[in-house]
Amino acid sequence: FPSHDTTTLKRLASTGKISARTLNKEPVEWTPTHTLFIQSNDQPKVILENEGERRRVRILPWTYTIPQEKRDSTMTDKLFREEASGILRWIVQGAVRYLALRERGEEIPTPAKATLATTSFIEKCDPFKGFIDECCDLAGNLEDSSNGLYECFESFCDENGLAKLNRRAFKGRMLAIGIEDHRTNAGVMYRGIARKQ
Repeated sequence: FPSHDTTTLKRLASTGKISARTLNKEPVEWTPTHTLFIQSNDQPKVILENEGERRRVRILPWTYTIPQEKRDSTMTDKLFREEASGILRWIVQGAVRYLALRERGEEIPTPAKATLATTSFIEKCDPFKGFIDECCDLAGNLEDSSNGLYECFESFCDENGLAKLNRRAFKGRMLAIGIEDHRTNAGVMYRGIARKQ
C-alpha cells in the first residue's frame, strides 16, 4: 500500500465485508477469506495512530541471507519433484491445527521474533511519541511556540526517516496528551511543553 495510507491498510486487513462492483453492475459484497501479506525489502512509512491500525500489522522478519555459494536456482523444481507430498501434508496438518484453534476461540501464537519486530515497527510508526520522548520536556510551568515545536517535529522526522503528521494532526496529538495551545503577543504557544535545551 502507498506510504501514509492507513485507510487502505485498514480496508485490506479488515475482517469486515468487502464491497466491489464492475462497470454498470450492482455492487457485490463478500466476506474475506484471506490474509494479506506484503513482501518488501523496506518497511513502509506509515503513521499508526490508534489500536485499530496497530492490531492489523504483523512484521515477520526474514533476517537470514543465504550465502551466494549455497544458493540453488533449481530449488523450487527440486521441492516440487522430491518433496511435494511432504509439503502438502505439512500444509494440511497446519490447516487442521489452525481450524482446531479457531474452534476453541484461540489464535495462532505469534513467534517471539515476530512480536519483537512488530513492536519495534509500531514504535517507529508513531513519530509523535518518539518526538515527545526524545525532544521535549513536559511540565506545567513550560511553554513553547507552536511553530517552533512543529518545525522541531519535522526535523526529527526528517533525521529519522519517519512519516510526518500534518499540523492539524500534530495539534490533535498535543491535545490528546493534555497540551493545549493559546494565543499570546508572541504568537500561538503550547502550554506544558518545551523543546529540550
